[in-house]
Amino acid sequence: MYDYGAVLLYAGMWYEDSGPFNLGDFQNSRALHMAEIRPWFSTTLDGVHHGFIRGQFDYVRYNDGDEYFFTDRSEEQGPFVDIGFYRLDIDEAFRVYRGDVIDSWAADFSAGCQFLFVGRGLAYAMTADGVALDATAGDWGGLLFATKLVPHYDNIDITAATFCRWASSVR
Repeated sequence: MYDYGAVLLYAGMWYEDSGPFNLGDFQNSRALHMAEIRPWFSTTLDGVHHGFIRGQFDYVRYNDGDEYFFTDRSEEQGPFVDIGFYRLDIDEAFRVYRGDVIDSWAADFSAGCQFLFVGRGLAYAMTADGVALDATAGDWGGLLFATKLVPHYDNIDITAATFCRWASSVR
């Protein structure tokens, strides 16, 4: 079984500075246009093996004179694989391939670029390359994972050399 599709997104934004520090015609408003496409494909075999892949391509365009310092009027991000992983449903594999009746536990193993979160996602919620084992037994459950952050995401730490795209060319 397989499924496919795409998500298309367009956002147009206009910002206006009409506060006490209005500088007249000098950058008192900015316009930005963002377009994004995320095509995806998923497949399942026997309800045991699951695969998913999603690509991403973004395009950002500013109006004339509205681009920010050290940036061009337009920029592209991608194309790249945003998410791509394989998941093995372990308890379903025991049911399908061995005929075992399993009601007391469930487990899934996944590997690849995937979105992982801990609890409600306050401490950790992001897309990362890695492996994960998600298991439950009775009233207990847990997630064990090892990941490496995806390199194309911007670093929000202002002390890092990779703070933003243009920081490395300025320093």
